[in-house]
Amino acid sequence: MHLTVGLGAVLLFLVTLMFLVGLEASAREVGATLTHYGLLARALVLNVVIVPFIAVLVVLWVGLPPVIAIGILLMAAAPGVPFLPRMAATAKGNLAFAVGLMIVLQVVSFVTTPITLRLILPPDAAARVPVLRAVVTLVAFQLLPLALGMTVQQVSTPLARRIAGPVKALSMLGLLGTIVLFIGPHLDVLAKVAGGGALLSMLLLVVVAWPLGRRLGGADEGIGKTLALGTSLRNVGLCLLIATRDFPETGVATVVGAYFLIQAIANFGYSKYLGRAPRPAVAGAPVAGPR
Repeated sequence: MHLTVGLGAVLLFLVTLMFLVGLEASAREVGATLTHYGLLARALVLNVVIVPFIAVLVVLWVGLPPVIAIGILLMAAAPGVPFLPRMAATAKGNLAFAVGLMIVLQVVSFVTTPITLRLILPPDAAARVPVLRAVVTLVAFQLLPLALGMTVQQVSTPLARRIAGPVKALSMLGLLGTIVLFIGPHLDVLAKVAGGGALLSMLLLVVVAWPLGRRLGGADEGIGKTLALGTSLRNVGLCLLIATRDFPETGVATVVGAYFLIQAIANFGYSKYLGRAPRPAVAGAPVAGPR
């Protein structure tokens, strides 16, 4: 991998973000999620199969330009977002399930994302993301920082809390560098995103996940809220890395950035709307609901 300043900014963002997730994770919460087999299976099918399938249908239906289509499909293929627990807290969802789902999706994406990209990207674009290289990337820049953060959290919770602030600052620095170096120079692509159905396509994919997540979450209102948000929010850090490494100078990273902004704004508003009702479960309580 040829390391440039821009790619370095993306790596800084992704690695510190995953490390921060590990620092804030709890093995108990992850374990509780894993024991609810039916709920977990529904969440995985929704995130790994249904969302990418809907994205393909939308891209074909609207007839988006290749660069925009690739950016949207990248996001659709990559489940798991590090800030799900914060969104779930705003929505008064089940926080234990939010942490568990976040970690499970991050780990599962290690296997599923490369395979999904090979299936849904156009053949010429899929060839630019070799499966083996994608797997190595996920292990090195996603799973290892996550595992290291969780190890620190397990060994010393006070230490994890002390270093979370500086790690978060580094992550924001990486995100800022990514925006300046990759999104700014491709404003022409950003202009295309604003028209031609691209913006509405992104918003549709964000919004359609909400009722699906609520439905498949079962009778537990807190779990339904969390699954709705967790499905709608996609892994921007991983997608930015793939976009900048495998699709340089194309504007794909700009499309990913635009998708990220749309999903963040829409889900923040949705989580505030959901949070108007009383919290259905105590924050941090074990996962409850149908198996």
